[in-house]
Amino acid sequence: MSGVLKNLIDWVSRRGDDERSLAAFTGKVGGLIAASPGAFGGMRSLAQLRQVLSGIGVLVIPEQRAVGRAGEAFDEAGGLKDPDQQAAVEAIGARVADLLRRLAC
Repeated sequence: MSGVLKNLIDWVSRRGDDERSLAAFTGKVGGLIAASPGAFGGMRSLAQLRQVLSGIGVLVIPEQRAVGRAGEAFDEAGGLKDPDQQAAVEAIGARVADLLRRLAC
């Protein structure tokens, strides 16, 4: 994963004056999506990110998506040109939302 992302996680993980450790992450739900200019779309970073987030209390759904050649993958409006890729990304968001609804009950 990028150093910038890891640094962000480290800073957000810091405890505030009246917070418990890792309060920003513990009990949260997440889905993983990466995009990069390379052919693998950040796939290798997703495993590292999953490990870090799981280790700090985030429930990470099993589905994930990597979008390769990101400079060419998106249209002018920011959507993915490939309808299968777009559907996969939307499905991850829907799965996270569904899990959150289920956990709220």
